[in-house]
Amino acid sequence: MSTTTQTQSRWRNRAKQAPVKPLTVDGVEINKLTGFALIAILAMLCAMLYIWSRTDLRETALALSNAQTQYNTVMAEQERLRLELASLRNPQWLTVASDVLVLDASAEVVEIKVAAQP
Repeated sequence: MSTTTQTQSRWRNRAKQAPVKPLTVDGVEINKLTGFALIAILAMLCAMLYIWSRTDLRETALALSNAQTQYNTVMAEQERLRLELASLRNPQWLTVASDVLVLDASAEVVEIKVAAQP
């Protein structure tokens, strides 16, 4: 037998075989269209889950960025208040700090006292 004849013979034998049985689950037949619909619904659910997670991640990143900005602002304010408190506790601190930084000592330093508000 030639190769072509063998191939034709195989196809004829397959055609004579029993038809493909439909897919059944618990005795209920699921045709191909229903299977494709289930796969399409599953794919849509996965896409929706992915989109939701990315949106949630972006919102969380934005909230984190805002929190970091607020934190940096508060830390700068705290440092400013710490310096102000140090200068209020010991006004000579500024003179000592200027000596350490080797600033011009010939400049006049004026101490301003603020009257207490009633």
